[in-house]
Amino acid sequence: MRGFEGFLFDVLLPALFIGLFGFAIAVEICMDWHRSHRWSEGSQPSTVPALKKLFQWAAVFVWMIMMMFVVYRGLRIHYDLWALQSHNVEAVSVGGHQFTDRSSIAQIVTALKASEWYSVNHGGWGDETTIILKMRSGKDWQIRAGYHFAQHGAVVLRSTGPSGGGWQLGQVFSPALPNVLEQLGVPLSRCATAYGHPCRSSSEPHH
Repeated sequence: MRGFEGFLFDVLLPALFIGLFGFAIAVEICMDWHRSHRWSEGSQPSTVPALKKLFQWAAVFVWMIMMMFVVYRGLRIHYDLWALQSHNVEAVSVGGHQFTDRSSIAQIVTALKASEWYSVNHGGWGDETTIILKMRSGKDWQIRAGYHFAQHGAVVLRSTGPSGGGWQLGQVFSPALPNVLEQLGVPLSRCATAYGHPCRSSSEPHH
């Protein structure tokens, strides 16, 4: 799902769940405080085992942390792309080809910066091509891009390690990237070997 739907499922809904569970936790804490206050006045304490309650709280906190990471990841990749400037990129490696000229770098960076929100639900893109942005600061952006067969564009996935290793830092949808890379002589693969789909020609009509 791309555009607003991608934003909805990657950011808004997880943030809503975090807010609801945070509110529920705050209410439960208040209720526990009132119960402990009644116990001090002679009421009988709850019979719910403390250990069981501890595990329940731990599960809720772990789930909330996971949702917070999903929200952070979705926001972070868009912030990083917004802040990305071509003059800060020293070279771009696409597959086995490296671009060092300013024009090619600017075209690739512009295509990445124009990316849309995207939420992964059932795949739909072909074999991924490794793209590495070598920054002047010495850091590398590890990216994989796969051509999306249903919608002309590329699913762009970022991670901390090469070839998708390390932490996954989110994904976006770039409508312009396939055309830019094709013009530069490094087109994205139209194959989907993982799913046994035959390769498609870049000249085939897009749906």
